[in-house]
Amino acid sequence: MIINYEESKDRNAYLDGDVVFYLDHDIPVKNTRQFLKEIEKRAKPDEITVTQRIKKGRVKFADKWIKNGWRLFCYDDYKTSFKYDLDIRFERFVDGHFRRWFVFMNEKSIRLFLDKSFEAKPECTWGEFVEKEHDNDEEFLKTLITMLAEVAEYIVPFFHSTKIIAATNKAEYEFLEDFLKSGVPLDSAAGTFCKYFRLPLWIVEFETEEDLEVGTVWE
Repeated sequence: MIINYEESKDRNAYLDGDVVFYLDHDIPVKNTRQFLKEIEKRAKPDEITVTQRIKKGRVKFADKWIKNGWRLFCYDDYKTSFKYDLDIRFERFVDGHFRRWFVFMNEKSIRLFLDKSFEAKPECTWGEFVEKEHDNDEEFLKTLITMLAEVAEYIVPFFHSTKIIAATNKAEYEFLEDFLKSGVPLDSAAGTFCKYFRLPLWIVEFETEEDLEVGTVWE
């Protein structure tokens, strides 16, 4: 649902921003070994592989070809990428093909990036997103439900997410992204943002994958 707050007329630069999606997760990020072990466990019966842009030392699962599972794309070698603000991109393989979206991880949250070729990507600005959701635009809601089905099938079981938030990353909303990058949990970051900026967020909370799969989040 959209949570609306009072807005000042001179505070509307965010309306033209792109739509971004955030989810929570419970993957431990204490150290590189624990992190990789947990990723491997959650991926089963599928596999994982790790791609490093700079080859330094050794890392388990490095450069292994997989058909089904997750690839961790590191922007440096694995250990450096882990220590440098989790500079790692999660990509999903199914039958040897990417799902046309990928995930960036923070300590307590993830950001879902939808590729331009992803079929269920809402083609609108943040201002249009808020308006369409408020008006219960039928085609728009169908697109979101299709996207949520993808989230339910691949992201929720792996990251154990319990909520998804839509926002933008422009103007005041940059502070929300900064909160999340600094390791603040999704609930706390959203609450702080709403308290001080009084701007809209789209929030869906769910207890099971079925809540997303059957579209009950819209009722």
